Amino acid sequence: MLSGFILLLLKLQRWPLVGLAAHEVLALYGVEIPSSVKFGARLRLSHRAHGVVIHPRTAIGDDVTIYHNVTIGRADAHVDGTESGFAGFVIENGVLIGAGAIILGGAGVTTIGKNSIIGAGAVVMNSTGPCEVWAGNPARFIHIRSQPSRDRNGNDSFDDRFVIRGSSSAASPNNG
Repeated sequence: MLSGFILLLLKLQRWPLVGLAAHEVLALYGVEIPSSVKFGARLRLSHRAHGVVIHPRTAIGDDVTIYHNVTIGRADAHVDGTESGFAGFVIENGVLIGAGAIILGGAGVTTIGKNSIIGAGAVVMNSTGPCEVWAGNPARFIHIRSQPSRDRNGNDSFDDRFVIRGSSSAASPNNG
């Protein structure tokens, strides 16, 4: 599994001599994830993590999936880092970030809430709450995922229905 190879290289970056070689191999794959990025268990980087760029001040939780060509970086990159109010990113547990998504952080910490989905090609410029789905350019709130239940293996499991924010009824994608 090549994703496992990429994760191994990410861990090897933390070692002095081997880290430089690992960093260069990651660059050949188009991956820019500095060794300062903290990531939790079961991080999934799909499609060899091709084109993934993640800001050094990022903490990624458990069970996060990141597809190819994702960028997580500062919105004010034109400003010197010492003058920026940017404090970092927190990607909480269970988040899925679709292909080509861009997450730009402003002042303070930008947080992508637990079990949220960032759609493919979305441009997110603010924090999200837990279980939210965001899509579009610029990204807009789409809906809140149902709260997960635990399956027999103890994993979060979501049903096919979703709840529109501010609505007490559930809607099904199949029957509108």
